[in-house]
Amino acid sequence: MPTVRELAQSLRKPEDEDGDVDMGASDEPTKTEQETLPPLPPQFLVLQLDTRDSVFLFLRRISSGELELVSQRYRASQAISLDFHFGTHLAVNPSSRYMAVGCSEGVFAVYTLTSREEISKRYNSHGRLQIVQSERHFPLHGIILKMDFLYPTPGDEDHVILIVLLVVKGVMKIYLYEWEVSADLSSVKPKRHRPDWAHDPDSLPILLIPLTLQSAFMLVSEKSIRVCQNILQGRIEAWFMPSADNEGLKSGNPLYTAWARPSRLPHYTQTHDDLYIAREDGVVRFLEIDLSEADYMKANNFLSGCQCNIGTAFTCMQDNASDDILLIGGDSSIGGMCRVRISRSIHLFVAHYFLQYSIPQGPLQLQLSGC
Repeated sequence: MPTVRELAQSLRKPEDEDGDVDMGASDEPTKTEQETLPPLPPQFLVLQLDTRDSVFLFLRRISSGELELVSQRYRASQAISLDFHFGTHLAVNPSSRYMAVGCSEGVFAVYTLTSREEISKRYNSHGRLQIVQSERHFPLHGIILKMDFLYPTPGDEDHVILIVLLVVKGVMKIYLYEWEVSADLSSVKPKRHRPDWAHDPDSLPILLIPLTLQSAFMLVSEKSIRVCQNILQGRIEAWFMPSADNEGLKSGNPLYTAWARPSRLPHYTQTHDDLYIAREDGVVRFLEIDLSEADYMKANNFLSGCQCNIGTAFTCMQDNASDDILLIGGDSSIGGMCRVRISRSIHLFVAHYFLQYSIPQGPLQLQLSGC
Protein backbone atom coordinates (compact mmCIF):
# COMPACT_ATOMS: atom_id res chain seq x y z
CA MET A 1 0.00 0.00 0.00
CA PRO A 2 1.50 3.39 -0.93
CA THR A 3 2.30 5.98 1.70
CA VAL A 4 0.76 9.46 1.67
CA ARG A 5 4.02 10.85 0.28
CA GLU A 6 4.06 8.29 -2.55
CA LEU A 7 0.44 9.11 -3.27
CA ALA A 8 1.18 12.83 -3.49
CA GLN A 9 4.14 12.19 -5.78
CA SER A 10 1.89 10.19 -8.10
CA LEU A 11 -0.39 13.18 -8.62
CA ARG A 12 1.33 14.54 -11.67
CA LYS A 13 -0.56 15.33 -14.85
CA PRO A 14 -0.63 18.16 -17.41
CA GLU A 15 -1.95 21.47 -16.14
CA ASP A 16 -4.62 21.62 -18.85
CA GLU A 17 -6.46 18.55 -17.55
CA ASP A 18 -9.46 19.09 -15.29
CA GLY A 19 -12.16 16.83 -13.90
CA ASP A 20 -12.19 13.20 -12.79
CA VAL A 21 -9.23 10.87 -13.18
CA ASP A 22 -9.16 7.31 -11.85
CA MET A 23 -5.89 6.39 -10.15
CA GLY A 24 -6.28 2.62 -10.16
CA ALA A 25 -5.62 0.10 -12.93
CA SER A 26 -6.59 1.34 -16.38
CA ASP A 27 -8.25 -1.91 -17.45
CA GLU A 28 -11.96 -2.37 -16.86
CA PRO A 29 -12.69 -5.11 -14.30
CA THR A 30 -13.93 -8.40 -15.65
CA LYS A 31 -17.43 -9.65 -14.92
CA THR A 32 -16.03 -12.05 -12.32
CA GLU A 33 -14.16 -9.22 -10.60
CA GLN A 34 -17.29 -7.07 -10.58
CA GLU A 35 -19.28 -9.84 -8.92
CA THR A 36 -16.68 -10.17 -6.15
CA LEU A 37 -16.16 -6.47 -5.42
CA PRO A 38 -16.32 -5.84 -1.67
CA PRO A 39 -18.89 -3.31 -0.47
CA LEU A 40 -17.95 0.33 -0.13
CA PRO A 41 -16.96 1.52 3.34
CA PRO A 42 -19.26 3.89 5.24
CA GLN A 43 -16.92 6.83 4.60
CA PHE A 44 -14.21 8.02 2.21
CA LEU A 45 -11.12 10.04 3.04
CA VAL A 46 -10.55 13.28 1.13
CA LEU A 47 -7.06 14.66 0.62
CA GLN A 48 -6.96 18.24 -0.65
CA LEU A 49 -3.68 19.20 -2.32
CA ASP A 50 -2.45 22.66 -3.27
CA THR A 51 -2.30 21.58 -6.93
CA ARG A 52 -6.13 21.99 -7.14
CA ASP A 53 -6.47 18.20 -6.79
CA SER A 54 -9.00 16.56 -4.49
CA VAL A 55 -8.25 12.87 -3.92
CA PHE A 56 -11.04 10.59 -2.68
CA LEU A 57 -9.80 7.24 -1.40
CA PHE A 58 -10.62 4.21 0.68
CA LEU A 59 -9.20 0.78 1.50
CA ARG A 60 -10.74 -2.50 0.36
CA ARG A 61 -9.69 -6.08 0.95
CA ILE A 62 -9.11 -8.01 -2.26
CA SER A 63 -9.54 -11.76 -2.82
CA SER A 64 -5.97 -12.50 -1.74
CA GLY A 65 -6.71 -10.97 1.64
CA GLU A 66 -4.43 -7.96 1.11
CA LEU A 67 -5.55 -4.36 1.45
CA GLU A 68 -5.78 -2.30 -1.72
CA LEU A 69 -5.96 1.50 -1.92
CA VAL A 70 -8.73 2.71 -4.23
CA SER A 71 -8.70 6.37 -5.16
CA GLN A 72 -10.17 8.87 -7.57
CA ARG A 73 -8.86 12.36 -8.26
CA TYR A 74 -10.73 15.49 -9.23
CA ARG A 75 -8.93 18.61 -10.38
CA ALA A 76 -10.63 21.97 -10.04
CA SER A 77 -11.06 24.22 -13.05
CA GLN A 78 -8.13 26.34 -14.19
CA ALA A 79 -10.33 29.36 -13.54
CA ILE A 80 -8.89 29.21 -10.01
CA SER A 81 -5.27 30.32 -9.96
CA LEU A 82 -2.71 28.48 -7.85
CA ASP A 83 -1.54 31.91 -6.67
CA PHE A 84 -4.63 32.07 -4.41
CA HIS A 85 -3.53 28.93 -2.49
CA PHE A 86 -6.54 26.85 -3.44
CA GLY A 87 -7.18 24.26 -0.73
CA THR A 88 -6.47 26.53 2.23
CA HIS A 89 -10.01 25.76 3.46
CA LEU A 90 -11.92 22.49 3.19
CA ALA A 91 -15.38 21.54 4.45
CA VAL A 92 -17.92 18.79 3.78
CA ASN A 93 -21.59 19.24 4.62
CA PRO A 94 -23.21 16.84 7.14
CA SER A 95 -25.04 14.85 4.44
CA SER A 96 -21.85 14.49 2.35
CA ARG A 97 -23.58 15.87 -0.73
CA TYR A 98 -21.45 19.03 -1.03
CA MET A 99 -17.83 19.95 -0.45
CA ALA A 100 -16.44 23.48 -0.26
CA VAL A 101 -12.80 24.22 -1.07
CA GLY A 102 -11.57 27.74 -0.47
CA CYS A 103 -8.60 29.87 -1.42
CA SER A 104 -6.85 32.11 1.05
CA GLU A 105 -8.77 35.00 -0.49
CA GLY A 106 -10.93 35.98 -3.43
CA VAL A 107 -12.83 32.80 -4.34
CA PHE A 108 -14.03 29.42 -3.19
CA ALA A 109 -15.57 26.46 -5.00
CA VAL A 110 -18.49 24.22 -4.09
CA TYR A 111 -18.48 20.68 -5.45
CA THR A 112 -21.78 18.85 -5.84
CA LEU A 113 -21.05 15.26 -4.82
CA THR A 114 -22.72 12.15 -6.19
CA SER A 115 -25.25 10.53 -3.88
CA ARG A 116 -24.18 7.49 -1.93
CA GLU A 117 -26.64 5.29 -3.82
CA GLU A 118 -25.33 6.40 -7.22
CA ILE A 119 -21.69 5.96 -6.15
CA SER A 120 -22.43 2.39 -5.04
CA LYS A 121 -24.33 1.64 -8.25
CA ARG A 122 -21.48 2.81 -10.50
CA TYR A 123 -18.87 1.12 -8.34
CA ASN A 124 -20.68 -2.22 -8.44
CA SER A 125 -21.21 -1.94 -12.21
CA HIS A 126 -17.78 -0.67 -13.31
CA GLY A 127 -15.50 -0.84 -10.27
CA ARG A 128 -14.84 2.89 -10.60
CA LEU A 129 -15.48 5.95 -8.47
CA GLN A 130 -17.10 9.14 -9.74
CA ILE A 131 -17.74 11.36 -6.77
CA VAL A 132 -17.78 14.97 -8.03
CA GLN A 133 -20.78 15.82 -10.21
CA SER A 134 -20.25 19.51 -10.81
CA GLU A 135 -18.30 22.55 -9.66
CA ARG A 136 -19.39 26.12 -8.97
CA HIS A 137 -17.16 29.08 -8.10
CA PHE A 138 -18.14 31.91 -5.74
CA PRO A 139 -16.04 35.10 -5.96
CA LEU A 140 -15.46 37.18 -2.84
CA HIS A 141 -13.82 40.47 -1.93
CA GLY A 142 -11.66 39.86 1.10
CA ILE A 143 -9.55 37.35 2.97
CA ILE A 144 -11.30 34.08 3.77
CA LEU A 145 -10.75 33.55 7.47
CA LYS A 146 -12.88 30.42 8.04
CA MET A 147 -15.58 28.45 6.25
CA ASP A 148 -17.72 25.47 7.16
CA PHE A 149 -21.18 23.93 6.79
CA LEU A 150 -23.72 24.36 9.57
CA TYR A 151 -26.05 21.57 10.66
CA PRO A 152 -29.67 21.87 9.48
CA THR A 153 -32.56 21.45 11.90
CA PRO A 154 -33.92 17.90 12.36
CA GLY A 155 -36.29 16.91 9.58
CA ASP A 156 -34.76 19.42 7.18
CA GLU A 157 -31.71 17.43 6.11
CA ASP A 158 -31.94 18.68 2.49
CA HIS A 159 -31.24 22.22 3.70
CA VAL A 160 -27.58 23.11 2.98
CA ILE A 161 -26.01 25.96 4.99
CA LEU A 162 -22.51 27.25 4.26
CA ILE A 163 -20.98 29.94 6.45
CA VAL A 164 -17.93 31.96 5.35
CA LEU A 165 -16.04 34.37 7.61
CA LEU A 166 -14.31 37.18 5.74
CA VAL A 167 -11.96 39.96 6.73
CA VAL A 168 -12.33 43.11 4.63
CA LYS A 169 -10.10 46.05 5.57
CA GLY A 170 -9.70 44.70 9.09
CA VAL A 171 -13.43 44.20 9.64
CA MET A 172 -14.97 40.74 9.94
CA LYS A 173 -18.03 39.91 7.86
CA ILE A 174 -20.14 36.77 7.82
CA TYR A 175 -21.56 35.45 4.54
CA LEU A 176 -24.28 32.82 4.67
CA TYR A 177 -25.14 30.67 1.65
CA GLU A 178 -28.30 28.55 1.72
CA TRP A 179 -29.81 26.15 -0.80
CA GLU A 180 -31.66 22.86 -1.08
CA VAL A 181 -30.09 19.60 -2.25
CA SER A 182 -30.12 19.36 -6.09
CA ALA A 183 -30.74 23.12 -6.44
CA ASP A 184 -29.00 25.13 -9.18
CA LEU A 185 -26.00 26.70 -7.41
CA SER A 186 -25.82 29.52 -9.96
CA SER A 187 -28.83 31.10 -8.25
CA VAL A 188 -27.33 30.96 -4.74
CA LYS A 189 -26.51 34.40 -3.33
CA PRO A 190 -25.00 35.23 0.06
CA LYS A 191 -26.77 36.83 2.99
CA ARG A 192 -24.36 39.28 4.57
CA HIS A 193 -24.02 39.84 8.29
CA ARG A 194 -21.80 42.24 10.20
CA PRO A 195 -21.87 41.25 13.88
CA ASP A 196 -21.68 43.80 16.67
CA TRP A 197 -18.11 42.77 17.49
CA ALA A 198 -16.88 42.97 13.87
CA HIS A 199 -14.50 45.88 14.53
CA ASP A 200 -12.85 44.26 17.56
CA PRO A 201 -9.49 42.79 16.42
CA ASP A 202 -9.43 40.51 19.47
CA SER A 203 -12.65 38.85 18.29
CA LEU A 204 -11.22 37.41 15.07
CA PRO A 205 -11.82 33.66 15.46
CA ILE A 206 -9.10 31.05 15.51
CA LEU A 207 -11.68 28.25 15.25
CA LEU A 208 -15.15 28.02 13.74
CA ILE A 209 -17.08 25.09 15.26
CA PRO A 210 -20.53 24.19 13.88
CA LEU A 211 -22.83 22.86 16.59
CA THR A 212 -25.25 20.04 15.83
CA LEU A 213 -28.12 21.85 17.59
CA GLN A 214 -30.31 24.60 16.08
CA SER A 215 -27.80 25.47 13.32
CA ALA A 216 -25.71 27.27 15.94
CA PHE A 217 -21.95 27.68 15.83
CA MET A 218 -19.07 28.59 18.09
CA LEU A 219 -16.35 31.17 17.45
CA VAL A 220 -13.14 30.63 19.41
CA SER A 221 -10.84 33.64 19.48
CA GLU A 222 -7.68 34.45 21.38
CA LYS A 223 -9.49 35.80 24.43
CA SER A 224 -13.05 34.49 24.28
CA ILE A 225 -15.46 31.82 23.07
CA ARG A 226 -18.79 32.94 21.62
CA VAL A 227 -21.80 30.76 20.97
CA CYS A 228 -23.82 32.19 18.06
CA GLN A 229 -27.47 31.40 17.36
CA ASN A 230 -30.38 32.40 15.12
CA ILE A 231 -28.31 33.29 12.08
CA LEU A 232 -30.98 31.68 9.88
CA GLN A 233 -33.52 34.15 11.30
CA GLY A 234 -31.46 37.08 10.03
CA ARG A 235 -29.86 38.33 13.23
CA ILE A 236 -27.00 36.71 15.11
CA GLU A 237 -27.48 36.36 18.85
CA ALA A 238 -24.20 35.65 20.63
CA TRP A 239 -23.21 35.01 24.21
CA PHE A 240 -19.88 34.39 25.86
CA MET A 241 -19.16 30.95 27.19
CA PRO A 242 -18.75 31.09 30.97
CA SER A 243 -15.31 30.44 32.38
CA ALA A 244 -14.67 27.11 34.02
CA ASP A 245 -13.57 26.72 37.62
CA ASN A 246 -10.54 24.69 36.58
CA GLU A 247 -9.16 26.86 33.80
CA GLY A 248 -5.80 25.10 33.98
CA LEU A 249 -3.99 28.24 32.81
CA LYS A 250 -0.26 28.18 32.46
CA SER A 251 2.14 31.05 31.88
CA GLY A 252 1.37 33.27 28.93
CA ASN A 253 -1.81 33.14 26.86
CA PRO A 254 -1.93 29.77 25.10
CA LEU A 255 -4.22 29.59 22.08
CA TYR A 256 -6.82 27.02 21.13
CA THR A 257 -5.62 25.13 18.07
CA ALA A 258 -8.09 22.35 17.19
CA TRP A 259 -11.34 20.63 18.14
CA ALA A 260 -13.01 17.23 17.83
CA ARG A 261 -16.51 15.82 18.29
CA PRO A 262 -16.74 12.40 19.99
CA SER A 263 -19.17 9.74 18.83
CA ARG A 264 -22.37 9.49 20.84
CA LEU A 265 -25.60 7.46 20.59
CA PRO A 266 -28.36 8.93 18.35
CA HIS A 267 -30.88 9.44 21.17
CA TYR A 268 -28.27 11.46 23.10
CA THR A 269 -27.29 13.70 20.18
CA GLN A 270 -30.88 14.82 19.65
CA THR A 271 -30.53 17.25 22.57
CA HIS A 272 -26.78 17.23 23.33
CA ASP A 273 -23.56 18.11 21.60
CA ASP A 274 -20.20 17.13 23.11
CA LEU A 275 -16.91 18.74 22.08
CA TYR A 276 -13.23 18.61 22.90
CA ILE A 277 -11.31 21.84 22.24
CA ALA A 278 -7.52 21.55 22.38
CA ARG A 279 -5.08 24.23 23.49
CA GLU A 280 -1.49 24.52 22.33
CA ASP A 281 -0.11 23.98 25.83
CA GLY A 282 -1.65 20.51 26.09
CA VAL A 283 -4.83 21.44 27.96
CA VAL A 284 -8.10 20.09 26.52
CA ARG A 285 -11.48 21.61 27.27
CA PHE A 286 -14.54 19.34 27.39
CA LEU A 287 -17.95 20.88 26.68
CA GLU A 288 -21.36 19.31 26.96
CA ILE A 289 -24.07 21.44 25.38
CA ASP A 290 -27.59 20.60 26.55
CA LEU A 291 -30.74 22.29 25.24
CA SER A 292 -32.50 21.76 28.56
CA GLU A 293 -30.01 23.95 30.43
CA ALA A 294 -30.64 27.68 30.86
CA ASP A 295 -27.32 28.65 29.23
CA TYR A 296 -27.15 25.42 27.16
CA MET A 297 -23.97 24.49 29.05
CA LYS A 298 -24.13 21.35 31.19
CA ALA A 299 -20.39 20.66 31.40
CA ASN A 300 -17.42 22.96 30.98
CA ASN A 301 -14.32 21.23 32.28
CA PHE A 302 -10.61 20.99 31.58
CA LEU A 303 -8.55 17.88 31.00
CA SER A 304 -4.89 18.56 31.79
CA GLY A 305 -3.40 15.10 31.41
CA CYS A 306 -2.12 15.52 27.85
CA GLN A 307 1.60 15.91 28.36
CA CYS A 308 2.55 17.47 25.03
CA ASN A 309 1.92 20.50 22.89
CA ILE A 310 -1.10 20.26 20.61
CA GLY A 311 -1.20 21.60 17.05
CA THR A 312 -3.92 21.22 14.44
CA ALA A 313 -3.57 17.41 14.40
CA PHE A 314 -6.26 16.46 16.93
CA THR A 315 -9.14 14.00 16.66
CA CYS A 316 -11.28 11.65 18.72
CA MET A 317 -12.23 8.00 18.34
CA GLN A 318 -13.72 5.32 20.59
CA ASP A 319 -12.47 1.94 21.76
CA ASN A 320 -14.42 -1.19 22.65
CA ALA A 321 -14.99 0.13 26.16
CA SER A 322 -16.74 3.23 24.75
CA ASP A 323 -14.07 5.50 26.17
CA ASP A 324 -12.99 8.52 24.15
CA ILE A 325 -9.50 8.21 22.68
CA LEU A 326 -7.87 11.54 21.83
CA LEU A 327 -5.17 11.32 19.15
CA ILE A 328 -2.80 14.26 19.34
CA GLY A 329 -0.05 15.73 17.21
CA GLY A 330 1.98 18.83 17.98
CA ASP A 331 4.14 21.13 15.86
CA SER A 332 6.99 20.82 18.35
CA SER A 333 6.24 17.56 20.16
CA ILE A 334 6.09 13.85 19.44
CA GLY A 335 2.32 13.74 19.97
CA GLY A 336 0.44 11.08 21.83
CA MET A 337 -2.81 9.38 22.74
CA CYS A 338 -5.05 10.11 25.71
CA ARG A 339 -7.88 7.89 26.95
CA VAL A 340 -10.82 9.76 28.50
CA ARG A 341 -12.98 7.48 30.61
CA ILE A 342 -16.65 8.42 30.29
CA SER A 343 -18.98 7.72 33.21
CA ARG A 344 -22.74 7.23 33.03
CA SER A 345 -23.03 10.97 33.48
CA ILE A 346 -21.17 12.23 30.42
CA HIS A 347 -19.85 15.37 32.09
CA LEU A 348 -18.03 13.39 34.80
CA PHE A 349 -14.85 12.11 33.25
CA VAL A 350 -11.20 11.51 34.04
CA ALA A 351 -8.03 11.08 32.01
CA HIS A 352 -7.24 7.38 32.41
CA TYR A 353 -3.77 7.30 30.92
CA PHE A 354 -1.53 9.07 28.47
CA LEU A 355 0.74 7.32 26.00
CA GLN A 356 3.32 9.13 23.90
CA TYR A 357 4.51 7.89 20.56
CA SER A 358 6.55 9.33 17.74
CA ILE A 359 4.70 10.81 14.75
CA PRO A 360 6.71 11.10 11.52
CA GLN A 361 7.19 14.68 10.42
CA GLY A 362 7.48 15.84 6.81
CA PRO A 363 7.04 18.85 4.52
CA LEU A 364 3.88 17.52 2.82
CA GLN A 365 0.95 19.89 3.44
CA LEU A 366 -2.61 18.84 2.73
CA GLN A 367 -6.14 19.06 4.09
CA LEU A 368 -8.02 15.94 5.19
CA SER A 369 -11.71 15.42 5.72
CA GLY A 370 -14.24 12.62 5.72
CA CYS A 371 -17.28 12.36 3.51
